[in-house]
Amino acid sequence: MNIKQYLDSTYLKSASQAGLSEADNLIVVKNAITEAIEEGFKLIMIRPEHVSIAKEMILKANSPLLVGTVIDFPEGKSDIETKLKEANAAIENGADDF
Repeated sequence: MNIKQYLDSTYLKSASQAGLSEADNLIVVKNAITEAIEEGFKLIMIRPEHVSIAKEMILKANSPLLVGTVIDFPEGKSDIETKLKEANAAIENGADDF
């Protein structure tokens, strides 16, 4: 049994939260995605603005890795219409889970 097929990997920090430039934070995001692909994890949980990048990398690697993202993160105080708009955008970008 390969336990890794049940594991999720998560990186939800913005550049400012991580104390990084946007470019350096994108490198961290891509490294997290690469690790999840190489380790055979079930899902990578990332911020919505990185979903399309993850999907491109996953398709290129021919990996079954799923992409999860967060909606109305981190506060969760938006109205339902805003949350639905964010969710629909994430789906259009290739998100598999929220």
